[in-house]
Amino acid sequence: MTLLILILVNWVLPRLLNPNNYKAKLAAMVEEKTGRFAKFDGDIALSVFPGLSLSAKNMTISNKPGPHQPPFMTVYKMVVELRLLPLLKDELAIDAIALDGLVLNLAKDKQGVNNWDDLFATDNTVERSRVANAKQDLKWCVGEIAIQNARVNWHDQQTGTQFAFKELSFNADKFAFDERSKVRLAMAISGDFTKLPRFVTWATAVQIDHKLERILFSESHIEVMASEKPSIQQPLATVMTFPDAEINLARQSFQLSGLQVQNGEIKINADITGE
Repeated sequence: MTLLILILVNWVLPRLLNPNNYKAKLAAMVEEKTGRFAKFDGDIALSVFPGLSLSAKNMTISNKPGPHQPPFMTVYKMVVELRLLPLLKDELAIDAIALDGLVLNLAKDKQGVNNWDDLFATDNTVERSRVANAKQDLKWCVGEIAIQNARVNWHDQQTGTQFAFKELSFNADKFAFDERSKVRLAMAISGDFTKLPRFVTWATAVQIDHKLERILFSESHIEVMASEKPSIQQPLATVMTFPDAEINLARQSFQLSGLQVQNGEIKINADITGE
């Protein structure tokens, strides 16, 4: 009987609450929060069994106003899966977030202003405090994050430099503040600064504190592979490992300990700090 009720709810509820009827409200909410226009050209689907799931296709968020500006972001498909019971305890538990076909167009104009600067508060301390308080009011975590077939384009109009991160994939086993998450990133890099495309893989563990002030990396392994091979028919590979690294947004500083770099017979060991 319980199974029958769940099946009926899964069939009836999405028809009573058709999320496509709220596209205009969703777009208005995005514009209110970001100042950017949003479009949902594809269908938005809702499912409640075995968990609450929301999927959407062909989403677009506009860029800053300007001549011949491409969209700031487009996504071919997004799926978000939620768990229902934690919502009753004021907890947001996301089983999974999946993005397919994400494209980000990042740019710096001739005055040196990035096209994402307006999305963040000018007073970073105030903004981080506001976000941190919100996170304390509503506990939340993400079970899994998967991004595939993504691309990030960069154009510096001051220097004319352009490059792209292509064939980008990103996987994280979970995400929650103050907890370690295992992350794997892979992508191809091409552009004005390199004659040969580079293929990069990065496996690491990441921890972000709830105040959004410190980002910790541990057990990092980065491999950079050139697309062409030398005469010995072996790939041109550079391998970097480091046990610990920290980015401190409050102090605008970073620290990297135990860096080891190897390229063929060349080996480098270093500790790096900077602001």
